Amino acid sequence: MNSLVGRKISTNLQFDRQRSTLIMKFMPQLKSSNAAEFLCPPFQDDRGAFINLICLKREAFNQYWGDRQIRQVNLSTNSKKGTLRGLHFQRGQSSEAKIVRCLRGRVFDVIIDLRAESAGYLKVKHFVLDATEGNSVFVPEGHAHGFQTLEADSEVLYIHSKDRNIEAETGLRWNDPELAITWPLEPTVMSERDSKLPYLNSL
Repeated sequence: MNSLVGRKISTNLQFDRQRSTLIMKFMPQLKSSNAAEFLCPPFQDDRGAFINLICLKREAFNQYWGDRQIRQVNLSTNSKKGTLRGLHFQRGQSSEAKIVRCLRGRVFDVIIDLRAESAGYLKVKHFVLDATEGNSVFVPEGHAHGFQTLEADSEVLYIHSKDRNIEAETGLRWNDPELAITWPLEPTVMSERDSKLPYLNSL
């Protein structure tokens, strides 16, 4: 077989520039807490779909992610509807930013601003991440994050700005009365660790 390396290959495929400029839509409703929701709808045709998961050169992403590194990319698979994960964060120098996106199914996503100096301190933001809609959320440092699956077999992708630090890991109880989060479903599955996370008044 002849090598294709170094050969010029002609093609009649045309790049859809108009569609590429529309692939990212910034949704500023979370701006008060420096969080942001992004809409990157999949490009679909007869072959299936192509999804731009992240493009840090795009203005909307770059405005929020800035010069942070990408230290981890993690995937959460969840077999049952009603699975609850969270509310998680890392303390101190290990405090991290995240971009979170649902790749399959739908999840009810929650972020809480824990920065005492912030105008959004202890404000709870929640919304639905939907694989078919292609939305994602930027979670800044100093925020707790969690979600509950709205469909079975939902998958969630996390992009992290910091390495995992087990000693810095902590969180908040999902049903903390001070936060008063209205979860859409009664939890069906939760880790023992998450079920015993501290309440806000004990931190």
